[in-house]
Formats: sequence, C-alpha cells, structure tokens
Amino acid sequence: GGGAWWNGVPPSREAATCLLLACRGLGALYAPIADCDEVFNYWEPLHFGVYGTGAQTWEYSPQFALRSWTYILLHALNAVVFRHFYAEPLGGRLQQLGAPAPKIWVFYLTRLSLVAASAVADASLYSAVAQELAPPGPRRPRALAVLVLLCVSCGLVSSSCAFLPSTFAMYLTSAASAALLRLPETRSAQAARKKVDPASGEGDLDGSGAEPSGSVLPEG
Repeated sequence: GGGAWWNGVPPSREAATCLLLACRGLGALYAPIADCDEVFNYWEPLHFGVYGTGAQTWEYSPQFALRSWTYILLHALNAVVFRHFYAEPLGGRLQQLGAPAPKIWVFYLTRLSLVAASAVADASLYSAVAQELAPPGPRRPRALAVLVLLCVSCGLVSSSCAFLPSTFAMYLTSAASAALLRLPETRSAQAARKKVDPASGEGDLDGSGAEPSGSVLPEG
C-alpha cells in the first residue's frame, strides 16, 4: 500500500521509470523550446536529414565544419523510423479527423524518445542509490528523496527533452554514476564467483586471490 513508501520499502526501479516517464513526458508534450541554438543547430539539420529541406547554420557549412553531424544522424535514424512506420501511416489518417500533421508527430515522438532515455538512466541512478547508499533502516528515505527530486525538478524536466548534446551527456553521467555506485557490489560478486566448493579442490579457498599451485614431481 501507500504506507510502504514510508515504512522502508522504496518503489522498484520499474516503478521509478514509469514515474519519470510520466513527469518528463508532460514536459516533452508541453514545454517550449527555450534555446534558439536547439532549433537552428539541431532541429533544422534533423529536418534536413529526414525530409531533405532545412536551414543550415554556418557551423555546419563545409567551409568551416565546426560541428559534427554524428549526434544528429544518431537521432535521424529514430526520426526516419517514426516517420515511415508511425507518423505517416497513422498521422495521415488521423489528420482527417483534426489531428496534427505527421511532421508534428515525428517532432513529439523524437522528444519522447529523449525523455525515455533520460528516464531509464535516472531510474538506474535512483536504484543504485537505494541499494548502495540507503540500506534498510532510517537512511532509506534518502532514496525516496532522490526519486522525488528527479521527478519534480524543473531543470531536469526541461533538459530531458532538449535536443542537445549536453542532454546526451546528462544521460551518460547518470548511467556512469549508477555504475560507479554499484562497483563495490560488482567486485564482491566477481570475487564470490571465483571461489568454489572446497570439495572440488579448486579455486581460491583461502581468499588470498592466488591461484592454487600444481604438485611438484621429483626429478628422476
């Protein structure tokens, strides 16, 4: 029940992912684009990659070539799939009923894909905090505080759906932080797998980490 939240049982990683998707999904649908750099340096080149038309800033010009197309092409693959398999087949039919044009569907589906990546990365971070930094007991509310802050932070809601390389760096930072927090547990599991049952006579039985030496045969 709801009381379990305050009795030391935090939400699961899957529940945290759903909560983050719900909160940040609203941002993807309703939050405006706050930076003109996002529009002209990323959405316009993405439109060019998907539809063949779009403005080009001087940073992408072959004369200067200050920006790489790698980040845009990575998302262009998703946008092409959204266009041909979802937006145009479904959006074209629904447009007759007053729904937005298929291009608008591609825009929102791309933003929601950014939100999904953000939710998965931050849910992993929350799960690592719950397991490693907030063990059962009075410190358990730390995990709940982290989840609440991840859900209601205005900065995270707006940045999670921003089509910017810094947003991609934010995902990787959350995922790397989660992996770092789980590093001691991972090492303990690896050490446990090295040990075998003493009856087998193999493995690291004394915990020293040294491999057992083979028997020495006398010469001659």
